[in-house]
Amino acid sequence: MMKQSLLILGSLVVESMVYGQTAIIERVRTLGRACSVDTTATNVSPDGQAITLTFSEFAADISDGQSYVRTFCRVNMDLLVPENVAFTIASVDYRGFVSLDDDVEANHWLSFGFGGSMYTFETMAFAGPIFEDYAERVWLPISNESYSPCSRRQNRVRLRLHNVVTLRQNTDQEGYIGVDSLDAELNQPLGLVLKWKNCNL
Repeated sequence: MMKQSLLILGSLVVESMVYGQTAIIERVRTLGRACSVDTTATNVSPDGQAITLTFSEFAADISDGQSYVRTFCRVNMDLLVPENVAFTIASVDYRGFVSLDDDVEANHWLSFGFGGSMYTFETMAFAGPIFEDYAERVWLPISNESYSPCSRRQNRVRLRLHNVVTLRQNTDQEGYIGVDSLDAELNQPLGLVLKWKNCNL
């Protein structure tokens, strides 16, 4: 199999309306080898209601002589959340392309948190031989501990997302996985879906 070389363009869009009140996106920062400043474009709308992140290098490949490859992207999103409201991540949709020789494995992991504990889930797993586009919806288990903190006043909350892609092999094979576009609107059928709760109930 020829070693893959692919330019990936991806986006993340979030729009927020909570119980008739507006949650405002104040600032977004990306960190990591898959979404460094020079490979990621960030655009927050003037009213703080939407954000678009465009990635050009969220991908990993493995070739002869390598047994393990890892790449990651961290997104820190600061939101101004209405009083007595908390949120967590309900589901995430991923799209991309995977090309793996026999005996090559690819995995995607998502961790998220709000300044304290991080909750980690394996969101996707592929085993070669495979050569295809993928579109996966991942529903995350929800617990009371996974929600953001409640506050009786308007509260600034930092949502931390840590995406990790790994490739692993025990033979001299090759593989590639890329995370393509992720388009998200709050409570829409596709994308990053946030679940909100009223802290007074």
